[in-house]
Amino acid sequence: MAFSYRITAMVTNNSVKLPSTQSNYPLWVDVTHPSLKTVANGGAVTSSFDAFDVVPFSDSALTSQLDFEMERDTGIGYDGTAGRWRGWVKLPSLALGTVFYIGVGNASITTVQGDPKQTWNTGFKLVSHFSDVNPNGVGKDSSQNEGHGTATGTTDAADGDTDSQLYESLNFDGTVTRIDYGQGSSPWVDITVSAWINAPDFASVPVGAILSKGFFSGGGGATAWQMSLFDDGHIELGSYDGTPHVVASSAGTYSGGEMFVTALYDDANTEWRLYVNGVQDANSPIVDAQGPVSNDQKITVGATIVDNTSYVQFFKGVIDEARVSNVVRSADWIKIDYYSQSDPTFLQYSVQVTPFDDAVWSWHQGTSIRRSRFGG
Repeated sequence: MAFSYRITAMVTNNSVKLPSTQSNYPLWVDVTHPSLKTVANGGAVTSSFDAFDVVPFSDSALTSQLDFEMERDTGIGYDGTAGRWRGWVKLPSLALGTVFYIGVGNASITTVQGDPKQTWNTGFKLVSHFSDVNPNGVGKDSSQNEGHGTATGTTDAADGDTDSQLYESLNFDGTVTRIDYGQGSSPWVDITVSAWINAPDFASVPVGAILSKGFFSGGGGATAWQMSLFDDGHIELGSYDGTPHVVASSAGTYSGGEMFVTALYDDANTEWRLYVNGVQDANSPIVDAQGPVSNDQKITVGATIVDNTSYVQFFKGVIDEARVSNVVRSADWIKIDYYSQSDPTFLQYSVQVTPFDDAVWSWHQGTSIRRSRFGG
């Protein structure tokens, strides 16, 4: 049985937003169209919770499926009432003007087609969207590690259209809330860490750990790595072994609202680097031969663990799309992360009904490929 609809998506031709071609890039897709409603709501999708029959392909004949992960609103699945599908599609090559397709409506498909572990390549060691549950509750890890998180405290899901840039996010209370991921020992020489943050009350917390691999007091004490927001608005990533090895922005870098923060250590160049909203910070890079320290502490979102038992430096505010990689992401990759997740013009789309006629369609943008994690 064929698909009833085909959505064609075309990547931007703006070289500022997509400065170079990337391989195996997981692209954020957020599309709304009447065909994406469930059959009961007048659309074509036959699965009301998991949208089994919404599937991305690399070819217009809808025969070569792409790896993808659909994001689900906790408890309700995809939004079949509004006809809104959101997820991550891995493109073998992301370049200016890249085109891919989404098949919609095929009653013969009755099982999940996406595979998160194949969507996120081996360089990703933690990928947490906070929009879905896992065996331990919130904090599913979509990476191939599947090191699902365990939450402590009330990690209320924030409304994806008001508090978060892509979809659902989590509120951290600054006193007890955190999520632990059982990553254990990580002798990584390279690291890239990123997250969206929105912290209206950041000035009330001296140091708020966004993402960290905690402190071990033995042998003189060391923190493997930690990315933090400080009460003066500066952002920092570094390791600590009695001496701080850090890259830090200037005070006032953060003053409120949504922000995409990425930081890394590049062992080959012995550099700590920091990026804010896709742009390298003026204080970056910092040359330092000391990179991340290896220890057996857990990776934590929203706090720093000490000796795998107690916690300090709780973050107060919203965190979303927390990622850790053991590879150095390029400046272009980081810029694309920012634009593809925040700019509604990064994708254009067209929709066709069976039988598909490539001669009869037109592009649209902005209203149906939507911005949504923090901005709505």
